[in-house]
Amino acid sequence: MGNGMGNGRGQGRGPGRGMGLGAGMGASRTEQEATPHGSEQRLANAPSSASSDQLKGRTIVDAGQPISVAGNLKQNGQEWQVVSGDICYDIHLGPEEYRRSLGIELVEGQRVGVTGFAIDEDIAVRSLELEGRTHVFRNEDGRPAWAGGGMRGRPVL
Repeated sequence: MGNGMGNGRGQGRGPGRGMGLGAGMGASRTEQEATPHGSEQRLANAPSSASSDQLKGRTIVDAGQPISVAGNLKQNGQEWQVVSGDICYDIHLGPEEYRRSLGIELVEGQRVGVTGFAIDEDIAVRSLELEGRTHVFRNEDGRPAWAGGGMRGRPVL
C-alpha cells in the first residue's frame, strides 16, 4: 500500500481468527473456515480480480461472510485498518461525512470491536464498538445507514 510498512495481508490465514463479538451476526469467520471448502466457496463469490483497492462495501456485503473481530485501529493514509493478532483487516466504513455525523473520532491504537461482512481481510463494517458504544453503519442485510431509510438518527445502540 505504498508506505513500506506492509499491511499484514496473507498472514495468519486459517482457524482461530474470529473474536466472538458478533452476537446475532450468524456464523463467525472461524466457523466458516472450519467447514469443508469454505474458503474456496467464499472466494468463488468474490470478484475474480478483487483487491482491497477495488473492493467496495456493497461488493463485500454481497459476496462476503459474516465476521466479528476485535483489535486496534491503524491508519493507512486515508484508510483505516483493524489489527487483530497477526492479521490486519481493511475496514470499509462508508462515507467519512456519515462517520462525522455520528460524532465518531477514530484514533490510531484505539481498541475497537467490528462486526460486518468479509472477503479475506476486507470488512464492510456493520457495527463498530468504540469506547463502550456501538455505532451502526449497516443493517443486518448490509444496507448502509447513510443510504436513506436506514438507521440514520438511531446510530447508537
